[in-house]
Amino acid sequence: RPKTPMVVNVTLSGDNPVTFGHVLEVGRKLLYDYPLEYPLWYPGGSMKSNKLLHDVCVLFFHFLPAYFIDFLLMLLGKKPFMVKVQRRIQGGLQMLQYYTTKKFVFLNENLHALKRSMTLEDQSIFYMNVNELDWVSYTKTMLLGTREYCLKEDPSTLPYARIHMRRMYWLDKVTTVLFLALLIWLLRPIFSRF
Repeated sequence: RPKTPMVVNVTLSGDNPVTFGHVLEVGRKLLYDYPLEYPLWYPGGSMKSNKLLHDVCVLFFHFLPAYFIDFLLMLLGKKPFMVKVQRRIQGGLQMLQYYTTKKFVFLNENLHALKRSMTLEDQSIFYMNVNELDWVSYTKTMLLGTREYCLKEDPSTLPYARIHMRRMYWLDKVTTVLFLALLIWLLRPIFSRF
């Protein structure tokens, strides 16, 4: 018996690689087909490679709308919650940002050695061929599992969630048009000087 334990990194390490951008793209498409039951907003947005542009988008598309909605809720006598939710989301995104903006290399030679030492019967029982992994199918299973087991959303609510997602889409488009119209109206005096 070896005196030190064998460490096996179960990672891709170049086998069937996937980028975070690809995961987001596939996840977004699947989220439209299998939406969550009660999203706060339509899932849009995109990855930004410029930090300043990212910060401006966070201000205009995350925090200002959250403050505006909370202001409307206070006017209606309801308890505001959007700024609190947005701060929690922002905290989670900042933690995730560390892992999505850096390149990590995990070596998995021990995994390959272990796989080579297994009999064909063991290889069929303990399947470890990540080269045949279908990322779309994997992401769909992960999304449906998250929906059912983490968020406790029944699969029978999918038709209603799709209707709700279409409503959120149109609300997002109307809000975007109104925001751009307001921005043009506010900037009109500045451009009229030229």
